[in-house]
Amino acid sequence: MKTLFITATGTNIGKTYTTLKLIKALAAQGLRVGVFKPIETGVQTIAPDATLLLHACQVSQSTL
Repeated sequence: MKTLFITATGTNIGKTYTTLKLIKALAAQGLRVGVFKPIETGVQTIAPDATLLLHACQVSQSTL
């Protein structure tokens, strides 16, 4: 298992966007991808970024 850690300071600078692109690119190479997003600020009910990342991982697994 290899680990890739995505980090940056600030909001709306592209961490989730970049991670979504990496999920797609790595899955296209036949790799199984998982995501862990421990913190998401500004969440009222459902974490939108984490939901996007989960969906991208689920889609990538279904195409393998």
